[in-house]
Amino acid sequence: MFVVKVERVIFYLLLLLLPTQLGKHFWPDFAIVAGIRVDYLSPTLYVTDIVIGLLFVCWLINRLQSANSTMQNHSAKLKVFNFAFLIIGAIFLSVNLFHSENVLNGAYHLLKLLEFSFVAYYVATTVRTLGQLKRIVFVLGIGVIGQSCLAIAQFIKQGSLGGIFYWLGERLFTGSTPGIANVSLNGELILRPYATFSHPNILAGFLLIVMTALLFTMPLVKRVEKAVWFVALLFGSSALLLTMSRVAFLLWTGLLVVVFLRHVQRLLVRFLIAGALLILFVSFLVATPLGSRFLQTSFTEEALVQRGDLMRASGELFLQQPIIGIGFGNFLPELATIATPLPLHAYLQPVHNIFLLILSETGIVGIGVFVWFLTQTYKRLFSLIRKKQALFPRLFVVLLSMILILGSFDHYFLTLQQGQLLFALIIGLSWISIKR
Repeated sequence: MFVVKVERVIFYLLLLLLPTQLGKHFWPDFAIVAGIRVDYLSPTLYVTDIVIGLLFVCWLINRLQSANSTMQNHSAKLKVFNFAFLIIGAIFLSVNLFHSENVLNGAYHLLKLLEFSFVAYYVATTVRTLGQLKRIVFVLGIGVIGQSCLAIAQFIKQGSLGGIFYWLGERLFTGSTPGIANVSLNGELILRPYATFSHPNILAGFLLIVMTALLFTMPLVKRVEKAVWFVALLFGSSALLLTMSRVAFLLWTGLLVVVFLRHVQRLLVRFLIAGALLILFVSFLVATPLGSRFLQTSFTEEALVQRGDLMRASGELFLQQPIIGIGFGNFLPELATIATPLPLHAYLQPVHNIFLLILSETGIVGIGVFVWFLTQTYKRLFSLIRKKQALFPRLFVVLLSMILILGSFDHYFLTLQQGQLLFALIIGLSWISIKR
């Protein structure tokens, strides 16, 4: 019983530490491409890795000690984890790994895949009550409040705060730091806040996903808890706007409009309110400096040009090994061998699309399995919606869809620790079943 309590504490600690990125980087030869150290390839021991390791140990002890077969029976219902699938997957991963140019790099990324697969499996097989789900959202909501306050302070200061925040993973930066994410507003460069994340876009993705969960679960929490939910939504929305992440902001705005209009019964009133909200939104874009971030978007801006070049490069890499791919984690080393109009230091990053990244690294087989898995997940969730057998399947449809939309414009759900953890959590929650 004591180990069970420790396991639960460790799991919620993992959720609380999800936004942090404190870790120790290592720089073996395979993490250096053309003489440049590449963060994406650097084997890193994060604090969250240690917590996941402790969680695995406690989970394993509990399963060995428990004579109750409930968990085994429950997990057997998850078809994606059946024995045949695991064997076939292991064979493919082995071929993909040893066929790649950089085996050690591939082995590290395969290890990370197994690590986050465990996290997803753990969530899918242990979260079974409404109370557990509410505690998960509550802990993540606390993270939203903390990250939002830090992001707002960074935006005001136009730089990092340092001090204790360094030990949570905040990087030291100002608006003039090379490679920092700035945006031009009315001709003036403005720093986009990072909080403790690797990039403002990841911060925006975290805020969007957690605030969506807060919005859906708010009607079921008590009055005291509602205060936390409300503060998290208020501060989170403000921080999300300051990140100036266009896709995340548009998704959050659209979600708020849809949720609001669902409470309006008459169709004509819905149209009138939607029109008024559209006018207010356009007025915001035109009248505020932040609106220029959306209105001044051009296909010739550097970020979009780089993304276009990376997408074309991913196509070239896919054609090299169309069946099994170039190998896990081998996108960047192989990218350096392709001629490009951009300087090496400018484009040495993953393609900003998780589907293209999977396609180039694992080929038709890998993307086929990924799409099949997503299809099975959606089929299960829509089945639960139709049969009205469980709570919140619509929430998980929305969360998973948001990740896939964001992942179509960025890569962090597959390449960076915080994004990978968030993706694993949502995948796991998409396979839970909380009975009505």
